[in-house]
Amino acid sequence: ATITHQLDRSGALAEPKTERSKRTVELPAPVLSGLRELKLSSPSSGPADLVFQAKSGASLDRRNVRRALTTAIEGAGIDTDTQRAPSFHDFRHSFASAFIGAGGDLVELSSHLGHASPAITASTYSHEFERAARSDERRARIEGLFGDALTANAATGLKSARVRQLRVARPS
Repeated sequence: ATITHQLDRSGALAEPKTERSKRTVELPAPVLSGLRELKLSSPSSGPADLVFQAKSGASLDRRNVRRALTTAIEGAGIDTDTQRAPSFHDFRHSFASAFIGAGGDLVELSSHLGHASPAITASTYSHEFERAARSDERRARIEGLFGDALTANAATGLKSARVRQLRVARPS
């Protein structure tokens, strides 16, 4: 899917905030198929018409979008009495977190999200990159590099460290 415009707060087509916001987003084939089907089944299905639209063919306003999302959340059985209902922006964050967790890189993620620069992505998702760096797979890689040395010296090394610690703690 290619993003060339966005809707402003009044529902009118507008230029995206930055040039990098104009982008192609890779979507799984079933998602593209579902979007095509939805558009073709709507009363206004011309090339310039929106996929998600009001019955009149006009763009949906924020209240209608929020109402539709609330209906979907309730249909999915999410209890909004005990937790905050997700927003569309939460889905964007979920994608970014999953992408980082799967080993995706910063520059590619920045492109997917349409950020003006990778620095914005890095600052927004630094905690996710840190979490991914502590993953089991990466920990196993480090253990593979140093595991034998650590295992062979673990008992004596810990004992020596404890002795040094005691010597430091007890002045002579």
